[in-house]
Amino acid sequence: MRSLAVLSPVSLLSQAPRALLAAALLALGPGIRPLQAQADLATLRTRAEAGDAEALNTLGNLSANGQGTPQDDAAALRFYTQAAARGHAPAQFNLGLFTELGRATAADPAAAFQLYLKAAQQGFAPAQFNVGNMYANGRGVGRDYFEATLWFRQAAEQGVGADHQQGHGHRPGEHQQQA
Repeated sequence: MRSLAVLSPVSLLSQAPRALLAAALLALGPGIRPLQAQADLATLRTRAEAGDAEALNTLGNLSANGQGTPQDDAAALRFYTQAAARGHAPAQFNLGLFTELGRATAADPAAAFQLYLKAAQQGFAPAQFNVGNMYANGRGVGRDYFEATLWFRQAAEQGVGADHQQGHGHRPGEHQQQA
C-alpha cells in the first residue's frame, strides 16, 4: 500500500470525487510503452475497425489521456460509445465516467448510473463500486443504503474498496491494481 501525503491535492477532494478518480485510474490501467506506441496504435486501429470492443475501449483510453495520440475527449467518447454498445463492461464504465462528469457530453448522473449498472452486472468491480457509491449518495438514483452495501460488498470481494467497510470511502493508492 502507498500512503497519501497529508497535503496532497487528492486529499482536498471530497469523498465522492476521490472515489471517482480512483475508479477512473483503475479502469484506465497502464499506458502503452512509447517504443511500441506506433505499432500498437496501428494494430489497435485495425482491430477497432473490425469491431473489437477491447481495442475500441483502449483507443478511448488513449484519446482521453493523450497517450500516443493527441488528447481528444470527443474521440474518446465515440470509441467508448462503440465499445459499450458491444457490451464491453470496461467501456460501459468509462462511458459512465464521461457521462457522470460531463466530459464531451452533458453531465447526466441518471444515464451514468445505468451505464455503471450494466458494467456492474457483468461483474466489473470498479463499476460495482460506483453503483454502490451512487446508491449511497443518491446520485442518479434514489438513495438506498441497502443496495449500496450489496454493491460495495461485490466490489470488495474483487479487491476494490475492500479496505473500507460498506463503502465509507476510498482513497487513491490504498489498493493495488490487480493484473
